Amino acid sequence: MVAIAYSICVSVGVINHEKVQKIKIKKHGYKSKSFCRAGIDFIKDICKLPSEIFNQIIEKFLRLLLIQKTKCKINIINNSLSTN
Repeated sequence: MVAIAYSICVSVGVINHEKVQKIKIKKHGYKSKSFCRAGIDFIKDICKLPSEIFNQIIEKFLRLLLIQKTKCKINIINNSLSTN
């Protein structure tokens, strides 16, 4: 369970970094937060939103997971058909 939670936080942090807000880089060249910390902060902020907005975000997230799962299955099927 911890590994799943960690991977979700890292994924959310990376997506947030790429699409919403870049993580600042300090003078020594390292990021100010890890992707995991950024993901945890983003999830924490989402949980503070009003319930209607929170439900919409959760719905979009679950749809995204379903789309990714479907794409993965299609790739597996295509790979198995091309090797035969």
